[in-house]
Amino acid sequence: MRMEKQALLVAPGNVYKTLQRGWYTPLSFSGFNVERMNRKLVDKNWSIQCLQDEKATKENVLQFFDKPALSRSREILFYYCGHGDFSSVDGQGESGSNIPDEFLVLYHQRLEFRAGNIGAAFRDFFLTDDELTGIVQDILNREVALTVILDCCHAAGMIDRAEQFIVGDAPMALFASSTEEERSFANSDTSFFTEALLMASGESTQLAGLRQKTQENLRRLLPRQESIILFNRTQNHKLNFI
Repeated sequence: MRMEKQALLVAPGNVYKTLQRGWYTPLSFSGFNVERMNRKLVDKNWSIQCLQDEKATKENVLQFFDKPALSRSREILFYYCGHGDFSSVDGQGESGSNIPDEFLVLYHQRLEFRAGNIGAAFRDFFLTDDELTGIVQDILNREVALTVILDCCHAAGMIDRAEQFIVGDAPMALFASSTEEERSFANSDTSFFTEALLMASGESTQLAGLRQKTQENLRRLLPRQESIILFNRTQNHKLNFI
């Protein structure tokens, strides 16, 4: 018997430090976004784990996806609100593997690695596109429905070749706040993509309508930001998850 729907909400926003050359600034709105998303999901009977600030580490994220109980869930949701980045470094990381392109900037106490030993930072602290793609593949191999919501810069690049998962009968939906090449934007209160998505959640009960309303709302809030929302056509009947 499968367990209830399980969600992971991740927001390191308040603990980002000003790094060498000012790499990552604090995102004070991210905790508010998680609170709003939490309230929506509770009303839809999700079991929720929140990782905020110092708890929003790569280790804790990986532990969530490695829980044995997760394989008995019928649906999993992953929401990330924080910094997304990419590397243009060529060559090999310390582990011998290629340095990845995109990554989610999770919390650790030595973020100065971003301006120093970049290979160690990828391996030990940041959740890379290859790692997130592997998590997605593992969940879908277990025939568990998956929703990924990434509210960060370069969001669409965080899952390699995301279109490959939105084929056949793969029960997956991807909500990316920005294209692989672009940034996401926010004001002091909230990020524009999460705001657009939460507004849309009260306007549609199907994924196609949710995508349309989210993108319409985002264009109204910030015309220059382009989101990417993908899902398999067999998923369109799915009731609004938030």
